[in-house]
Amino acid sequence: MNKKLIFTSLALGIAPTLMAGSFQINLQGIRQTAMASSGTAKPWDASTLFYNPAGLSDLGSFQVYASGFYVSPNISYSQAPATGYRVDAQKLSSFPFAVYAGGAVSKDKRLGAGIGIFTPFGSKVSWGSDWRGRYLVRDISLACIQIQPTISYKFSDHFSIGAGLNYGFGSMEINKALPLTFADGSDGAVKLEGNGTGWGFNVGLHYKPVEEIELGLTYRHGMTMKVNDGTASFSAPHSLQSSLPANGTTGFSTRLPLPHITTLGMAYNVNSRLTLQGDLVFAIWSRYKSLDFTFDENTALVQNSSEVKKNNNTLAVRLGANYKITQALELMAGFGYDPTPISKNYMSPDAVDGNRFIMSGGIAYTLGDMVSIMGSFQYTTTPTRYATHSPSNFSGAYEIKSFTPALGIAVKF
Repeated sequence: MNKKLIFTSLALGIAPTLMAGSFQINLQGIRQTAMASSGTAKPWDASTLFYNPAGLSDLGSFQVYASGFYVSPNISYSQAPATGYRVDAQKLSSFPFAVYAGGAVSKDKRLGAGIGIFTPFGSKVSWGSDWRGRYLVRDISLACIQIQPTISYKFSDHFSIGAGLNYGFGSMEINKALPLTFADGSDGAVKLEGNGTGWGFNVGLHYKPVEEIELGLTYRHGMTMKVNDGTASFSAPHSLQSSLPANGTTGFSTRLPLPHITTLGMAYNVNSRLTLQGDLVFAIWSRYKSLDFTFDENTALVQNSSEVKKNNNTLAVRLGANYKITQALELMAGFGYDPTPISKNYMSPDAVDGNRFIMSGGIAYTLGDMVSIMGSFQYTTTPTRYATHSPSNFSGAYEIKSFTPALGIAVKF
């Protein structure tokens, strides 16, 4: 019986899932998704509430917006050095969404206000009950939703500012095996469940020095998700139950800091038909320095723990183009590069990530002057990444591929 492995198995359960770039969802607007998730400099519609709150007062009207996405990534693991052992994670689907209502609300069109509800984190992954990494994870389900009320003010035709308050709430469930063997040879197990909440904010500037150029700058303050009433439920052989919490269950608490994100964007209106845009996204993942667990009941096999984390800050590049074929029909395309924050010596199969290359496209059709119907896709792939999870000495080669279609509608009033 390896006590260190048991402690490690418990301590690694939650935070990598919330913190990994692979579980961050950059799908908060259809047009922006179609342009590799760029969109800080140009307020295309009410989704600017997320991408740059300053753009709300530049919309010129009040809008209601809704979009939905289908995410079902392909994730694979091959043991390294090569042994012929390979596992494909079961394909599980999630459905991120974004809903916004906002725009200019004053008679002079200078004051903007709105509210947004969206899903910045979330995913599902299942590796199976008997795979070789089962002591790190069998399956994970994560959901996170944020609500953002926002205001903006347009000081002139060239300059506006905006700010929003973020409240986040989420739930998670993680199942993993424990190196405790029953008489029939099966493993012990633990289920970790919890709900987390947190507060944050974002601020933005929008500047249009000339008709052809638009600039945007935003800062999103990473909230700290607090899990105060988590539950850890254990299954173990009878001979070891005295070393576990009473009735095999105990509560736990932890705190999970999400990254601070600064984005600089530029849009170039080449002519009345073509717009080119790009974003540089700097994410401070290094603020997540350690994972600390406090259990309600400490025993011989379950004790408070602290694990050092070594995440890297990242700089992502996102480029996009929007071309207006007619007054009603528009096409979009994009390309992006998003490096992983996870060190190759600290990657666990419950948070698989790699340097992501993004290719995207989309279409928008406007019915009259009020309703726009939009569709997009985003294809993401990572090169094969050989990585080790040093605390458990678990190594392997990982790949991720994902095709994400989406539909949305925007209505002007």
